[in-house]
Amino acid sequence: MSRWPLYGVPVSDIWAVPPISGVYVLIDASRVYCGHSRSLRRRFPETLRERGFGEYFYFFSEDLIGFPGEDMKVNCLRELEEDTIAALNTIIYGNGLPIELINEAGVSLLPSIAWKKNFPKDYRLAINIAQTALFGMGVPMPLAHMPYEEAMFSSLPLKLLDMHTAEWRNIIYAEMERRENKSEMPPPMLTLHPA
Repeated sequence: MSRWPLYGVPVSDIWAVPPISGVYVLIDASRVYCGHSRSLRRRFPETLRERGFGEYFYFFSEDLIGFPGEDMKVNCLRELEEDTIAALNTIIYGNGLPIELINEAGVSLLPSIAWKKNFPKDYRLAINIAQTALFGMGVPMPLAHMPYEEAMFSSLPLKLLDMHTAEWRNIIYAEMERRENKSEMPPPMLTLHPA
């Protein structure tokens, strides 16, 4: 589990979102969108109108990390947004999940160093945010883990997508039953309500 918490609110509770900057993920049952803003309270309603979907917001805000200056804060949050989009894309594509990543710009896969244990750039926070959001959509944790790097460049993700698309309702139903019985794995990040 990550040492960082993540805030989460249903769309009905967006009034509880503070007017601070951060990276956010908007989800519903089959779609996900990631962005960042200088004012999450202002941005959330705008994103709902622009995207036309949403049931739940997850966000990682500036109050969770101390930034020494405004420029560094903006750059770090922009980079975290880019890495979270790449982590979502990597996990969704590599595990063949029938989930649509709505982002249009900057969508790429994580670089190969993201799979390494000792590397200069740490992708774990972005990966944990992506995994927690996918878990919130009902995705079982084994399917929200990072795919094997070797599989990313084979036909396996497309075969998995065909299989998962055909069985997705059954997969989600079985996962919800596991969660009701408290036999599921916990999400990677502790999720807090901001109020």
